[in-house]
Amino acid sequence: RDVSQINHWGNGDVEVILESEEEIGYVIGLVRQAIEKQFGNGESL
Repeated sequence: RDVSQINHWGNGDVEVILESEEEIGYVIGLVRQAIEKQFGNGESL
C-alpha cells in the first residue's frame, strides 16, 4: 500500500504484507525490480 502520506519514516513510500510463505518469491521479484529501477540493470551490484 502507499504509505507516502502517513508519516511512515524509514521504509520509503510502500509497504508489502505477506499473506503466506509462497509469496516470498513474488516479493523478492518486486524488490529486485525496485532496485533495478533505482540503480540500473544491476550489473555493478
